[in-house]
Amino acid sequence: MRSFKWSLYKINDASDAYATCNICKETIKRGTKEAGQKCFSTTPLHKHIKINHPKEYRKERNKSEQKRTAQLTPAVFSTGTTESEEIARETSKQTSIDEYLKSKKVWNINDSKSQAIHRKIGLMIALDNQPFTLVEDTGFNNLINHLEPRYSLPSRIYFPQTITPQFYMELKNKISIKLKKANHISFSSDIWTCPISHESFISLSGHCIDKDFNRVDVVLHASHFSKSHTGVNISEKLESMWDSWKIQVERRHLLVRDGASNMVKGSNLAEIPSIHCTIHLLQLVVSDSIMSENIVIDVLAKCCRLVTHFNHSSLASSNFKKIQQQQNLDNLCLVQDVPTRWNSTYLMLERLNKFKIPVQLH
Repeated sequence: MRSFKWSLYKINDASDAYATCNICKETIKRGTKEAGQKCFSTTPLHKHIKINHPKEYRKERNKSEQKRTAQLTPAVFSTGTTESEEIARETSKQTSIDEYLKSKKVWNINDSKSQAIHRKIGLMIALDNQPFTLVEDTGFNNLINHLEPRYSLPSRIYFPQTITPQFYMELKNKISIKLKKANHISFSSDIWTCPISHESFISLSGHCIDKDFNRVDVVLHASHFSKSHTGVNISEKLESMWDSWKIQVERRHLLVRDGASNMVKGSNLAEIPSIHCTIHLLQLVVSDSIMSENIVIDVLAKCCRLVTHFNHSSLASSNFKKIQQQQNLDNLCLVQDVPTRWNSTYLMLERLNKFKIPVQLH
């Protein structure tokens, strides 16, 4: 059967080594006359039509396929099938039972494809600060099952025991490489108590500048501190944290701390120069100045009681929001003063002043 492309071309009168396009009249070379007709090729003709005249190309190709299908004789074989059905049966590949079962088989937890998804879920938990119990939620399980039915979601214990330690070691190695290049590293440290568990923790952050003068800030530790907060124990804790990162004494430049006497003693025993955090010192100055005036103390006490009333009464909070809407004001809550939270006193007074009308109308 002659190619459908010849309905779009005609042989050049001057030389049969060339063909002329019937659409754009461009002459296309299809070989050399010296090589003979056996070496002529239709590939250049095919490319020209497909690229420059795609609409006509598809039209002629469809006509050719329909004509070829119509020419197939419906001769019946001994099996009762037509020739076209027999051709389709021979050319098509049927999926075997083993292949089908393999495509439906659930992946092993250590399979490379499973491991890739484990890491993506672990990274999502870390970046979005999600709880590990997320993997037990019905909605999340339905989503994962819809996206990949062959993936088996591990229990929540798997992620803190396996995936998170992997991330930690990878990240620690990257940070270690950066810190090794720094000749001097400064540090900041603080001790705090969790208000929920009442457990104490100590933090250690590192700060340095690389060779390109880019600032590097990393949290090296947020470690449980169960011992008494004495200067000796603080010193030992700092030393152990530095040793874990292999930061030698000569590379320890400075420690920024609070003004507590135990932190001062701990840094002195650790033999590292230390200074009181300027912002923390300024906060103490502001706080002492405020509390030196009785009239200011009385005003703050009244403001605290007002805010506490709205925060603990659902009825008062609901009425407060309705008045805000009536006054076309922003729907914002009042701010509670917290002694350990810097600037919270200022933020409380600022918010009360902004919504003094809704507070008075309540």
